[in-house]
Amino acid sequence: WKEKLPRYCTFASATPGEMEKEHCDDVVTMIQRPTHILDPPIEVLSRTHSRPEKEEIRRLVEEAIADGLQVIIFCIKKCEAIVISRYLKQKCGLASDYITCDRSLTERKDIIDKLKRGVIDVLACVKTVGEGMDFPGVGLVLVLNADAPGFLRDARSLEQLVGRAARNPRGKAIMYAKEAEEDRWSEAMRSCIAAFNGHRMQQKKHNDDNNLTPRCVCAGVHEDRARVEQQHQVNNNTHKS
Repeated sequence: WKEKLPRYCTFASATPGEMEKEHCDDVVTMIQRPTHILDPPIEVLSRTHSRPEKEEIRRLVEEAIADGLQVIIFCIKKCEAIVISRYLKQKCGLASDYITCDRSLTERKDIIDKLKRGVIDVLACVKTVGEGMDFPGVGLVLVLNADAPGFLRDARSLEQLVGRAARNPRGKAIMYAKEAEEDRWSEAMRSCIAAFNGHRMQQKKHNDDNNLTPRCVCAGVHEDRARVEQQHQVNNNTHKS
């Protein structure tokens, strides 16, 4: 198929892979966004007993939801995504769902649509929602086992996961690792964090120099959330009567 590529071809990707780099003579990096939103800050926390406690996840999620933000939790295993989602939904009463490879394409599309429309507040998954998907309402991304070896936590994957919080001006990401100290980070974590910090500095300087204010395209999310809450109120009143 490589022979069928046109002589002049343009690849567009926020996180280009080796194939794109191999076939490109010139690379143009776009740092600024039309919305002027900065790359999210990244915090590294140590996980207790090889994984963050459920209560800590619950606290972070509830704080984000109270601030009007949605949350995506990236797990290393599909069973972990299911357990966390069910815990938040059944034990904590939060609007949560999960996506794994076991769910059909129709189910995945429906869940992603619900997240975009604000019907659910929390999504737990492995890497189903990576590069190319925008969720303006998502203001917190939790990356579990960020220092794990393998392609699910290499530098490119981490950039894609953290990037899901880059569509909201208040977006931020938290990486959970075995040790939170910088000298204990994996090379992939170090590369990802350095890239995002560098971008933030350039983006902030550009915004300050040009008097630009980051803005979020979240109108649809808030409108749908209001309709859902109104419908719930109608249903509750109907049951009471």
